[in-house]
Amino acid sequence: MSRLAPLHRRKTVDLSAGLETIGDGAFRSCTSLISITIPSSVTSIVSNVFSSCSNLTTVTIESETVYNSATSTSACGYLLRYATTVRVLTDFVSDSHSYINTTNFPYTSDKVVGEKTYRVYSTEPLV
Repeated sequence: MSRLAPLHRRKTVDLSAGLETIGDGAFRSCTSLISITIPSSVTSIVSNVFSSCSNLTTVTIESETVYNSATSTSACGYLLRYATTVRVLTDFVSDSHSYINTTNFPYTSDKVVGEKTYRVYSTEPLV
């Protein structure tokens, strides 16, 4: 029988569908965290949620609210502070997004995963 690693030791986190808010400091100082998926149900990310998550490099955003709220100074944008790869559902991708764009992430590609299609933004060439 396997047990889940304590939150501060997990490398990847897929949040449960139905979750609406990620509370203050929920992942603060989780330095082992390298990948997280934000489901479509999330409508709010409170400040300091991802502070000191210095190894968080891959962020998958399935929430239109989070995508639209991700600016360089917002709580949602702080999620992207260390990211080198951001995957966004193509259903709500906008080429004029203020932060998730080809200036900050110059390499883009579309990728199909199961029944979902993502626009992948990266700071590094995509393979």
